[in-house]
Amino acid sequence: GRALSELDSGMNRVQAMRSYAGDQLNRADRLESDMKDQALTQEGARSRAEDIDMITALSQVETQKVGLQAALQSYAQMQKLSLFNYIG
Repeated sequence: GRALSELDSGMNRVQAMRSYAGDQLNRADRLESDMKDQALTQEGARSRAEDIDMITALSQVETQKVGLQAALQSYAQMQKLSLFNYIG
């Protein structure tokens, strides 16, 4: 009986270690997959950066800058039109 109990205990420890090893392998697989995805994303960003047309990019930045300034000015004017200013 004692031998069977020790054998069961040993088997439980073996199962626990197998489970732990499986968890670690799954984690390693997920990390590898994440690293591959990140490498692909970075490669795409590098490719876009190398292929960019500087004139077009600067024009787009300037257009966005003008749009942002217009939005900020519009917001500032709307803030002046509060109900308290209307009542006062």
